[in-house]
Amino acid sequence: MSLTENQPAPRSADRPSSLLEWIDGEIERVAAQIPALDEEGLRAAEDLAEADVIRRHVILHPERFSPHERDGAVEKAQRFGVARERAEIESESVRDRLRFCQAMAPALRPVRAPRPSWSPRRRPRGSRACCRR
Repeated sequence: MSLTENQPAPRSADRPSSLLEWIDGEIERVAAQIPALDEEGLRAAEDLAEADVIRRHVILHPERFSPHERDGAVEKAQRFGVARERAEIESESVRDRLRFCQAMAPALRPVRAPRPSWSPRRRPRGSRACCRR
């Protein structure tokens, strides 16, 4: 399973409390992935920098390398470039998912709050009627 692949929502998503529990769990799960993604991105950037130095050396001194070596150096740099880009996109996707879940959680929290002691049909003492009879 990919790091950015969606996890299934709870079956009882119509209950705000279970949806909130799922979102809270998703926040924890996604937040735990961020350090590994950051490390993967740094490693990909370092690999690309090293491959790029070799690629530039091969381009500046083609007479020292066979065509196969030249092609291999360029392809390796391209592979590492794609890996770095993928790591950046994946990290940004996970961060967006975290921000979305963090934004949704407060909207669902009031639903879990206890109901007021007075009924919506009855006015609390001291309140004015909205309609005059």
